[in-house]
Amino acid sequence: MVPIDAGRLTQLTNPPVSGDRLRGPMPDPESYGLERHEYLSIPANLVDPALFRLPAHRSLAEYWCRERDRRGGLPRSAGFDPAEVVSALGYIMLIEPNADASDFLYRLYGSHVAEHHRRDMTGRWLSSFNPPGPVVFGTQYRAIVQWRAAVYAEHDAVREVSVIYRWCRLALPMCDADDRVDRIVVCNVPIRRGPAE
Repeated sequence: MVPIDAGRLTQLTNPPVSGDRLRGPMPDPESYGLERHEYLSIPANLVDPALFRLPAHRSLAEYWCRERDRRGGLPRSAGFDPAEVVSALGYIMLIEPNADASDFLYRLYGSHVAEHHRRDMTGRWLSSFNPPGPVVFGTQYRAIVQWRAAVYAEHDAVREVSVIYRWCRLALPMCDADDRVDRIVVCNVPIRRGPAE
């Protein structure tokens, strides 16, 4: 396992792991224009709302953990109720993998995310994005599907979008009735970069 740079995960209280197997398959995000990108995969059993500083992330994690614990496994996608995560609404993206998790469809692209990203990607496939999306985020989303794990990531917005914001993203797997990961619920929150950033 490759060590993570926890100091770059400013909105995470305490990383539950010190190394991350996601480092193996991940391309170098900075070579695709993602500056100050840090990420880690979190085993489903270690996801805890107390890990997250942002209220929207905590709200989604509380719902997800409650459903995980109630079921004794990943939450069911069919039972996802946005009314349970009111403080995260607008930051929620619902993503569905295709059959082999080689591409991902944005079923919902939150209104606050679209506003800051300057486009609404609802109904579009990840492969239709310009880099770095298909390569960097596609690798993270595939790991979520294959490993049934969460991914937490932060990176500065690409310069074409903003020089002011940093994206903080929590992505959690959900499954269908056959216990296959058929949806990823993502809470993607832009925060203002600090003065030294």
